[in-house]
Amino acid sequence: MKHFPNHTSTESERDCPYCGRMGRFSFPFSTRLYFRCPTCDLIYLVRAPEWRNDKGLSYYQEDYFDQYADDQPIRDKMHLNSRILDVIEKHCTRGRLLDIGCGCGFFLRTAKDRGWSVSGVDPSEQSIAKARELVGDAASVGTLQNVNIGSPFDVVTMINVLDHLREPWKDLSRVVALLRPGGCLYLRFSNGLFHSSIIRMQATITEKSIMNRLLVFHEYAFTPTFIRKLLEELGFEDRALYNAQISGAALHQHSPILRFLSRFLKCLLWLIIIFLKLISGNRWLLGPSLEVTAVKRGK
Repeated sequence: MKHFPNHTSTESERDCPYCGRMGRFSFPFSTRLYFRCPTCDLIYLVRAPEWRNDKGLSYYQEDYFDQYADDQPIRDKMHLNSRILDVIEKHCTRGRLLDIGCGCGFFLRTAKDRGWSVSGVDPSEQSIAKARELVGDAASVGTLQNVNIGSPFDVVTMINVLDHLREPWKDLSRVVALLRPGGCLYLRFSNGLFHSSIIRMQATITEKSIMNRLLVFHEYAFTPTFIRKLLEELGFEDRALYNAQISGAALHQHSPILRFLSRFLKCLLWLIIIFLKLISGNRWLLGPSLEVTAVKRGK
């Protein structure tokens, strides 16, 4: 903890919510405290006292749309939707696709235009109202728990969703029930190794949060080791992790200088990631975001 002089927690160890072993304090982010489990390698949030009245699901139902809806249709994100489908279609033929946390439905519309039969759920009524303008009744208000286990899906996607969930392992267990045997799971999430490394390096240089705008931490920060372990325990086969293409920070509402710097840094970082991918055979998962494909066991 010597790198974080402003850290005032009296506890340096907290139980891991996944495996129950004792994890140690890793870093603070704003008013939040993150711990890391040495057994399963999960990085998890332990809220400071002023965060104990967190609104949980109600935040995504009531506030998330107002803060982040404008970020969804920007050009980089629209291109990313097509890129995600390119990855999925390498592993699965077009069929029934369910998008958990579908937001305003732009990914669903892209998938529908490419011939997929789409469904999506999101807890925000405002987001679903926008999504229905794009894909009609294929989008509905709710969470994964509201999806009926009826006709199985060929693909289930969770794009920048998993690290927001309180017990993501339980949600993925339900995904297993929703997929047909041989069906494909697609995940995209922030790389916990990348973001936690940046914040720790920043702390050795300055106490100012100069990089916090570009860092992403929610309920969890997933590492490749933890994700591989979790998917193996859930019975997924053909598990593959990749450095995900960078979508860029949501700075389109800020100054032209910030937009230019964001694009420049994004291009530079992506070139570095491509170089590392080539020399490591994609074994070095060092990018800011990761994507995962995995197949449900059976045919």
